[in-house]
Amino acid sequence: MRRGDKCELSYDTGTGRSVGTSTYEQVAFGHELKRRSLYRQGTLFTLYGTVGMGIVVVVTRRRRLAA
Repeated sequence: MRRGDKCELSYDTGTGRSVGTSTYEQVAFGHELKRRSLYRQGTLFTLYGTVGMGIVVVVTRRRRLAA
Protein backbone atom coordinates (compact mmCIF):
# COMPACT_ATOMS: atom_id res chain seq x y z
CA MET A 1 0.00 0.00 0.00
CA ARG A 2 1.30 3.46 -0.89
CA ARG A 3 0.40 7.00 0.10
CA GLY A 4 -2.89 8.02 -1.44
CA ASP A 5 -4.11 4.44 -1.84
CA LYS A 6 -7.30 3.12 -0.29
CA CYS A 7 -8.06 -0.47 0.60
CA GLU A 8 -11.22 -2.42 1.29
CA LEU A 9 -11.69 -3.30 4.94
CA SER A 10 -14.27 -6.01 4.48
CA TYR A 11 -16.10 -7.68 1.65
CA ASP A 12 -19.83 -8.49 1.66
CA THR A 13 -20.31 -11.74 -0.27
CA GLY A 14 -24.05 -11.14 -0.57
CA THR A 15 -23.80 -7.88 -2.47
CA GLY A 16 -20.26 -8.19 -3.82
CA ARG A 17 -19.31 -4.76 -2.52
CA SER A 18 -16.79 -3.55 0.01
CA VAL A 19 -18.25 -2.65 3.38
CA GLY A 20 -15.69 0.07 4.12
CA THR A 21 -12.43 1.58 2.98
CA SER A 22 -9.33 2.84 4.71
CA THR A 23 -6.63 5.28 3.67
CA TYR A 24 -2.89 4.68 3.81
CA GLU A 25 -2.56 6.97 6.83
CA GLN A 26 -5.27 5.10 8.74
CA VAL A 27 -3.66 1.74 8.04
CA ALA A 28 -0.19 3.05 9.00
CA PHE A 29 -1.59 4.44 12.25
CA GLY A 30 -3.25 1.10 13.04
CA HIS A 31 0.03 -0.72 12.39
CA GLU A 32 1.87 1.66 14.72
CA LEU A 33 -0.67 1.09 17.50
CA LYS A 34 -0.40 -2.68 17.08
CA ARG A 35 3.41 -2.48 17.10
CA ARG A 36 3.37 -0.51 20.38
CA SER A 37 0.93 -2.97 21.92
CA LEU A 38 3.08 -5.95 20.93
CA TYR A 39 6.21 -4.25 22.27
CA ARG A 40 4.55 -3.65 25.65
CA GLN A 41 3.20 -7.19 25.74
CA GLY A 42 6.61 -8.66 24.88
CA THR A 43 8.30 -6.57 27.57
CA LEU A 44 5.80 -7.71 30.19
CA PHE A 45 6.17 -11.38 29.23
CA THR A 46 9.97 -11.06 29.37
CA LEU A 47 9.83 -9.48 32.83
CA TYR A 48 7.34 -12.11 34.00
CA GLY A 49 9.62 -14.91 32.83
CA THR A 50 12.72 -13.33 34.36
CA VAL A 51 11.03 -12.90 37.74
CA GLY A 52 9.76 -16.47 37.61
CA MET A 53 13.23 -17.82 36.84
CA GLY A 54 14.66 -15.72 39.67
CA ILE A 55 12.15 -17.17 42.12
CA VAL A 56 12.99 -20.72 41.01
CA VAL A 57 16.73 -20.11 41.46
CA VAL A 58 16.26 -18.61 44.95
CA VAL A 59 13.97 -21.44 46.11
CA THR A 60 16.26 -24.21 44.80
CA ARG A 61 19.33 -22.63 46.44
CA ARG A 62 17.52 -22.41 49.79
CA ARG A 63 16.59 -26.10 49.56
CA ARG A 64 20.21 -27.09 48.88
CA LEU A 65 21.49 -25.00 51.79
CA ALA A 66 18.82 -26.36 54.16
CA ALA A 67 19.53 -30.00 53.29
